[in-house]
Amino acid sequence: MSFKEGDYEGFFKFGGKYKNQIIVSNKKTKSYISRAFSPPDDENLILRSISKKKKKIIQFKKDNCFKNFFTEVLKIIKEKRFDFYYERMKHDVILRNNLNKKLSK
Repeated sequence: MSFKEGDYEGFFKFGGKYKNQIIVSNKKTKSYISRAFSPPDDENLILRSISKKKKKIIQFKKDNCFKNFFTEVLKIIKEKRFDFYYERMKHDVILRNNLNKKLSK
């Protein structure tokens, strides 16, 4: 991913209690979404954004992300586009290598 400006940090925990959420914050606002990495297919996801002046809630309609993923994979295989995920995998390898380098220091 590319961003115009800003610092982005991640907290990764191994061996601790798993928190299935994404939190993004800056000096003015804190936003978070729970159940981000394995969302239930029968519940809306809720993004909460909190600042000193207001609270905002955004609902994402329920969706079956696992079904969507496997439908996409089967379609790609049927169309013989076997290199479809290549760029994503390449990006993942770079990200993991950089993360491993930082963790091993």
